[in-house]
Amino acid sequence: MRRLDILKPMGLTLALVGLCACRAAPSAPAVEACPRPDKAPETRAPAQLSRAALAACRSRDHQEVRRLLEAGADPDHRDGAGASLLLVAAGLGDEQTVSALLQAGADIHVVDGAMGVSALHRAAQAGSVPILTALLDRGAYIDQQSAVNGHTPLLDACFYKRYAAIDFLLRRGANMALRNTLGLTPMDWALRQKDDKIKALLQEQGRRDADLTQKQALLAAVRANDLARVKQLVGQGADVDQVARDGNTPLLIAAKFGYTEIIRTLLEKGADPNKVDRLMKATPGHKAGFFGHAEITRLLVKHGLKLDAQGPYNGYTALHDALLNRHEETAEVLIRAGASVTIKGIDGKSPRDLAQAMGLTRLLGLMKR
Repeated sequence: MRRLDILKPMGLTLALVGLCACRAAPSAPAVEACPRPDKAPETRAPAQLSRAALAACRSRDHQEVRRLLEAGADPDHRDGAGASLLLVAAGLGDEQTVSALLQAGADIHVVDGAMGVSALHRAAQAGSVPILTALLDRGAYIDQQSAVNGHTPLLDACFYKRYAAIDFLLRRGANMALRNTLGLTPMDWALRQKDDKIKALLQEQGRRDADLTQKQALLAAVRANDLARVKQLVGQGADVDQVARDGNTPLLIAAKFGYTEIIRTLLEKGADPNKVDRLMKATPGHKAGFFGHAEITRLLVKHGLKLDAQGPYNGYTALHDALLNRHEETAEVLIRAGASVTIKGIDGKSPRDLAQAMGLTRLLGLMKR
């Protein structure tokens, strides 16, 4: 007897036929038997989407956060305490949500409205090295201090005993000497809490710093304005663009302090005249302009200084800086080299505006040529 005949009395024939209809033939590619309809397009206003994204952040639903961002949610939306979505996700240590927010253009520099802490502080509190890495790689300031308690991300990592984060921040250049509003450094905190692990991490970084200082003899020679030693070291192949723990290069140091012959030696050996410092993102040209070193400015221009590089803090160029401090000879060097006299800083002022406000008529005449 056939199988179908056996099943008929049981009333299952239609059920079997229905099941067979839903299944693909054995030789056909596998397909979903009962596909779900596509999700309806979002019709909510951007403000509603942003509030929904905040709720999704808090519940660590990175897929929903990503969907809402794509639908128009604001990646910089804030909660009632002034914390942005990025601060919320970083505080939770939610790497995937942080990644989605960064891809959507979330502001890494925003601080909350209660304590003045940044996403980097929150990531340090959570102990998330991947989030710390992502933020620092995008330009977050490693030594930013919160407005209320003066904590740096390093101090926060110490406070919460996030040992991996402490080690990571130290290796990325965090300043161990900065104090909070109570006057405490990370080492002070470690001693107060009798935390030998934090103490050991800080001591180990101290040893690494000492080793680095010994290896970076050129930086020490430049700081000492020891031209003979500088020439000896570069002649032996020292890296002329080596970076100190504080983010300075030999050229930046010499440009600030006016060590003209050291500048000449470094440039002749290929030092980069456009390497910026870590704190202000200033070029050697900004340093020379601000402190009025005209001959150094000439040397930098000759070796390829980007004349119109603007510092992100105030949008000023080297010419702005020279004029701001009334260094007319240095300003003239830059003007004759072709520096823009119309480029505007964050305050909306151009070099020409500064010269007019100061009554520098000779320089104004040069600007009209």
